Amino acid sequence: MENEYQSSWIENFAYVGSKNELSIETVSGDIYTYKGVPFSVADDMAEADSVGKFHNENLRGKYDCVKG
Repeated sequence: MENEYQSSWIENFAYVGSKNELSIETVSGDIYTYKGVPFSVADDMAEADSVGKFHNENLRGKYDCVKG
């Protein structure tokens, strides 16, 4: 799953189901990879009206995250 969105912070994101990882690319080019994310969360993000708000409410602080 990969999508591009209009967001002030998120350029796009991709989900790798075999690893349960959701990677977010920011508009500045940084990559943040969230580990242990279920498909249902990634699917909900793809359907969200605001991916930035979804990120803040459903990913940040809830899953291990690696920058880079």
